[in-house]
Amino acid sequence: MNGSRLKPTAGSDGIPVFRIVWFQLIGTLVAALAFLLLDLISAYSVLLGGLVCVIPNAFMAQRFVSALSLERGKVFRRLIAGEAGKLLLTAGLFVLVFTLVEPLHMLLFFIALVVAQFFTWLAPVLLRINRVQ
Repeated sequence: MNGSRLKPTAGSDGIPVFRIVWFQLIGTLVAALAFLLLDLISAYSVLLGGLVCVIPNAFMAQRFVSALSLERGKVFRRLIAGEAGKLLLTAGLFVLVFTLVEPLHMLLFFIALVVAQFFTWLAPVLLRINRVQ
């Protein structure tokens, strides 16, 4: 079984990684719309904070799904490269936001980022995702 491929169960029928990312994105958009009632700066600060979390997670989800079709020996390398890419993407998004967006409500930006990350852990419970098969 050394050269065998992993069973490609990811996606809508198997491991619901994209459902988790959608959950994060929808939560971010709902929060941004709610803060739009307060003011525009708060709304886009929340939106950007959430997106700095969601975009790299979507990238990693794609890498995860594509790794499942590889031979076992290549999966680990693909996932490590995906995680490195996710970290670089996150850092790049932080740089873009902090250099190009002014004014920015920093507290709301970071709260939205943390809440979006929390959705990663909350989604399996709320979406009734039992286990990885």
